[in-house]
Amino acid sequence: MGNFSASEMMTIYGLTLMICGALAFQDSNQAKNAMSAIYMGNGGAVICFLLAAGSRDPTVKKGEKGYKLMMISVHLAFIFPLLFGGVVGWRLWKAWNIPHKAYLKPYFSIIVAMSLLTAGVIYSKKPQRAAETKQKKDEDEQSETTKNTEASTETESSVRRRRRATAM
Repeated sequence: MGNFSASEMMTIYGLTLMICGALAFQDSNQAKNAMSAIYMGNGGAVICFLLAAGSRDPTVKKGEKGYKLMMISVHLAFIFPLLFGGVVGWRLWKAWNIPHKAYLKPYFSIIVAMSLLTAGVIYSKKPQRAAETKQKKDEDEQSETTKNTEASTETESSVRRRRRATAM
């Protein structure tokens, strides 16, 4: 899926929306009712660029300035392509058999595919803290069990020694 950050992926997604919107408008012979392609492409791109700007520094630690903005931006950057791709996918399905909207099929298909790819890349960048925490907890429990077993073994042996000492 590439080694792109959430910010880079949202920038690429925004550029894709702009290009697809402009090309769809051009293919419609610049009809008045096709202006929505320009609005959709450019409006979506502006949102993408704002989210990319907010999520550009993933090294910000919790409690530092800009952490909340970064977290909000990253989470919205994951949700936005899914919602946008869902709406465009629905429009693609509705326009599939309408002859005068056939020019939209390739652009809507590209947008839906790019939406899924963008969400997938952003999701793949999610920190794996839960798995690491669980693994560490399991290791701690295992070492604690080992210590308890050793402690109980020591107790049993000390009890045996005391019994031997008192028996003599």
